[in-house]
Amino acid sequence: MIAGPNRAAGTCGSSTRLVERCPEHTDERDPVVKPFTSATGFTDDWWVDFNWDTSVRWFSLIDDTTGDELVRVEVVPTSEVGALYRTVPANGYTEIELIEVHGEHRRQGWGRTAIEKLQEQLPGPYAALAKDGAEPFWTGLGWTAFQHPGDPEHCDVLFIDEPGQMP
Repeated sequence: MIAGPNRAAGTCGSSTRLVERCPEHTDERDPVVKPFTSATGFTDDWWVDFNWDTSVRWFSLIDDTTGDELVRVEVVPTSEVGALYRTVPANGYTEIELIEVHGEHRRQGWGRTAIEKLQEQLPGPYAALAKDGAEPFWTGLGWTAFQHPGDPEHCDVLFIDEPGQMP
């Protein structure tokens, strides 16, 4: 689970739920599926059109009080991400491929809340490649960083959270 400082009272967590997005894919000839609709505050290129891949799962963190979608998460169960960084567990990682907090709700703890709720629903160990400057987020969760052994200057940092890991 996530280690780290306590959040200020009332910031987030108790009135939210993580909802899995199950897009319908009715035409096998069309490889595009849309788990999300276009929404201001999220990056459409990341969420709206996908090539169909049955192994990927999508989630939204919803504020039950307002109904707002706060966070979107793309997950790859039993992923072999990080094989170039370290030995992958026999059953792979639950990989957080992508996470985005809605633009109006950033820096309020919602990303942390989404990961905590995801960890309640999906088995670990967990892995994420820190993309686009996300290293501080994963470090703040207490996950362990691994540099790419062959090209640390040009490759994303791999972050791992697994049972028994020291924060």
